[in-house]
Order: sequence, then C-alpha cells, then structure tokens
Amino acid sequence: MSKLQAYTKSMLCMGTIISIKVIASPNSEKNVHNDLEKVSTIFRQVESIASRFSPDSEVMSLLEKNGKPARVSPFLFEMTRFALQIAEATDGVYDPTIGNQMEKSGFNRHYLTNRIQQTALSTSPTTYKDVILYPELGAIQLQKPLILDFGSIAKGFAVDVAVKALSFYEGVMIDAGGDVFVRGRNERRELWKVGIKHPIEKDRPLAVLNVTDVAICTSGSYERKSAHDTSFHHIQFPKGSSPNELISCTVVAPFGMMADSLSTASFLLGYKKAKKLLQELQVEGLFITPSLHIYKTDRMEAYVDEYKL
Repeated sequence: MSKLQAYTKSMLCMGTIISIKVIASPNSEKNVHNDLEKVSTIFRQVESIASRFSPDSEVMSLLEKNGKPARVSPFLFEMTRFALQIAEATDGVYDPTIGNQMEKSGFNRHYLTNRIQQTALSTSPTTYKDVILYPELGAIQLQKPLILDFGSIAKGFAVDVAVKALSFYEGVMIDAGGDVFVRGRNERRELWKVGIKHPIEKDRPLAVLNVTDVAICTSGSYERKSAHDTSFHHIQFPKGSSPNELISCTVVAPFGMMADSLSTASFLLGYKKAKKLLQELQVEGLFITPSLHIYKTDRMEAYVDEYKL
C-alpha cells in the first residue's frame, strides 16, 4: 500500500485562521500546492462578496439598489437563499437581516484594518420577509434598507466550495475558525479526529469526534462579546437580546453551510426546539449548558469517540 502524505496551508481570512490539510501521495506535491492556492482564492472571493465589514463588498452594494431587484453573483444568491430557508424553518428566530443591529451592538470592526463600519440606517424593524428572491433572474430585492449578515453562513459556504475543489484527493480537512469539514481519511488511513472546544477551559476539548464526510460547526457565547455591553454576544435574536440557555452548540451535517447556520439557529432556539428541528432535518447536534450539562440528538453519540469533561 502506497504511503500518503499530509500537505497543509493556513491563512488569515474571513476574520479567522483557516487551516487546510490535503492527504495525497508524495509525488502530488506540485498539484496539491497549486490547488491550495486556488482554495485560498475561494475564501478571499467569498469574503469579498459576503462581508458586511467592507463597504465595497457585494452584499453591502445591495443597499444602493434598495426597493428593486438587483442581479447578484451565484455565490451571494445561494447564501441568501439558504439563509432565508433557515429563517423560515425557525419561524424567524434565526434571521439574516440583523446586520444593522449587529453594527449598533458593536460588532462592526474589520479584523484586518480595524476600521469601524457604521452604516447610516434607521432602526426600523426588519425581518427575513423583507428580502425577495428572483431565481429566474438571479436577483435579490431588499424591501427596506437593511444589512444582510452572513456571519453564520459564509464560512460554511466557502468551506463547501473549497472541499469540492479538492474532492479528488484521498483526504481533506478544512477548519475555518470552528467550521470544519472532513472528507476521506487522514494520512494514516484512519477516520478524522475532530475536537469540540471546551466552552470554559479553552486549552482542551470537551469531546472528540471520530468522523468522515461530514461538516462540524460549533457556535458558542464564549467567543465574542459586545464592546458596548458584555451581556451581549455575537449570537443575537432579531429583537436585540442574546440567548443564554446554552453556552455551546455543535451540529454535524452533510455540508458546511448547513452545519454553520444550524449551529447558530440551534443556539437561538434552545435545546428542546433545536433538537426537534435537527431531527426533522436528519442532522445531529450536541448542546452544552452554562453548567456543562450535555444534551444530544438521538444519533449524535455515534460520532463521539470520547468525552473529556
């Protein structure tokens, strides 16, 4: 059996460190490095489309065309379409139109330039129903001035596109700041070990999963707090408060955008409603309360290799 080698690349993009590992034969080095550069371009492209921190991004340019259909890139259309589906499935508890609210609560500083993005919008309420899609045109219409927030969509989407671009290799692992996708096997031809971060003791995992061909995403209230009010974190209800029933929520799903959005949606819904939704969608989840009590969907245990409580 031929030897396999791990090729790695890390980059700063989309507000986080993105780590990519490709498993291939030793004589594939040149091809792998070329493909890793292509994947880096994918992440930068998605960021340029979906970032509300950059006034010249494609999503922010929708404000200039408020009230009429605007043709957009396939990437932006797909992210918006999926975000609206999750909003509909959660009866609006998850809502991608909270960008203006996120700005006002202090989540508006660009991670590279330190520039504060402050958009002069009114505080009138908006909901996902204020966004209309025109699939036949590939167009989006904002019914009101609003900012779409893809903080729980864009990284997962970029991971999906990147994994597809690397799908012909023996194995792939991408970690985009907690948005993980694993495919195939690692360099030892074993399933991938993926840790779930301990929400309090940051230097160790709370659990380790043994998985392949799935996306794993964890959302937690411990990561980012508002500079204006520390009782607010970056996961917020549409009306402006932050949930506190859970401290961490991990979702295992077939693709990254689904795991990314549903981990945030589950955090907002709380354990009971989230479990019901995830089981209807046939994906798995692990929920952790502030007292470190663990709840799970019925089949989540099949992915868990060990707990490290």
